[in-house]
Amino acid sequence: MKTWFDIQAKANEEADIFLYDEIGGWGVNAKSFIDAVRATGAKRINLRINSPGGSVFDGIAIYNFLRGQDVTVQIDGLAASISSIIALAGKTVRIAGNGFFMIHNPWGGAIGEADEMRQTADLLDKIRDSLVGTYAAKTGKDYETIKKWMDSETWFSAAEAKEAGFVDEVTDEIAFAASTRSFRNAPDALKAVSKTAPQAARRAFDKGVRQVEDGKGGDGLEPATVKEARSLKAGEAPTEAKIRKAYRWWARNERFLDAEADSPADVAANLWGGAAGRDWFRALYAQLDEETASAETPNDSQPQPQPMNKLLQSLAAAGLISSADLAEDAAVAEFEAAFAKVKQAKDDAQAALDEIAKAKVLSTVEAAIADGRIAANVKDAWVAQIQADAKAAELLAAIQAPKPGADPVGAPASASGKTSDELRAEFDRITDPKQRTAFWSANKAQLLKR
Repeated sequence: MKTWFDIQAKANEEADIFLYDEIGGWGVNAKSFIDAVRATGAKRINLRINSPGGSVFDGIAIYNFLRGQDVTVQIDGLAASISSIIALAGKTVRIAGNGFFMIHNPWGGAIGEADEMRQTADLLDKIRDSLVGTYAAKTGKDYETIKKWMDSETWFSAAEAKEAGFVDEVTDEIAFAASTRSFRNAPDALKAVSKTAPQAARRAFDKGVRQVEDGKGGDGLEPATVKEARSLKAGEAPTEAKIRKAYRWWARNERFLDAEADSPADVAANLWGGAAGRDWFRALYAQLDEETASAETPNDSQPQPQPMNKLLQSLAAAGLISSADLAEDAAVAEFEAAFAKVKQAKDDAQAALDEIAKAKVLSTVEAAIADGRIAANVKDAWVAQIQADAKAAELLAAIQAPKPGADPVGAPASASGKTSDELRAEFDRITDPKQRTAFWSANKAQLLKR
């Protein structure tokens, strides 16, 4: 299941957590996050953040959980809103040189009378004060300073975040992108990612190509991958299809970064840009999501639809498609195929149940023939009658074995084709009381006709 976080356990009791989306929502909450972290058994956590924030209460719960762990935080791109609180859970907090840190007042909506509106406003003030306390504890700044920053939705560059005391170290720049649609003061630097690969990724592309030329690529290598690596190394922009393909490839194969030097996995990782290429493609993919969502919302006055990737995440979680990273047409095809399989499975199950029921009826009728209670030549008639009307089985069960020399009961009334007079004549010939009762029960409707 694809979520708003990704956890990769390492062999040395460490776990890398990538918090690269909005916090919470769509059925994924703090409990799911915490349970997933605990399941790794990791004693040290490397938390990497590139998030615009999300659910305040989920974020606070995650912060409180991580505060009790050995956590190092690396802000790869953006730590905004409640994700900036989560970032402060680290014993050491680092930020990429081109990253951003943003704080603002909590916000929410309310429906109801004036008193309910005021209660919501009071709650938001309490939440704000709680967040101010967390920021102040990290930075040493006073309440009024922090509150002023929050009132203004303040964006801090990496250097400014370090100066303000939110982070401890500034690291090398990396490629990144994060959704900023919810914020009014987002810097322009956050809104675009270069389509030219960063130098570190180009070096990896070049290394991968040279490894292939030296015969180290392995049999499963696609020629198109080598060709694309050459073009990206030369500074050409990747196509949208390449960005989506690379995003999916890294989601499956990030472990290749730890592969043995010159192994096929190491060559593959280099041909996809290495760690720098991974971050760059993820940033480009996030930018595609941003552009798609903007195109679907003509202006700010209209409601913003849920991005397609959220729908794909839900379908993937339900097992109706293989991955949330599929292109839309592929997702539709997989969904239709899954739906057809479900329908076929339902039809097969019903057919199996019908066969079981038929076998049970047949066994019951054959037992009655073996006991001499009904004639062998009316087996099919009784089977058909019981399948059409469950009460016919009760009538069959009531028929008693005939006395020596007496004839067994024939077909049920609706299947015999006999007239009422013929049935009454047959009834009159039966002398055994129990046999007469069974015959009467089986043919009562016909016998009462005049």
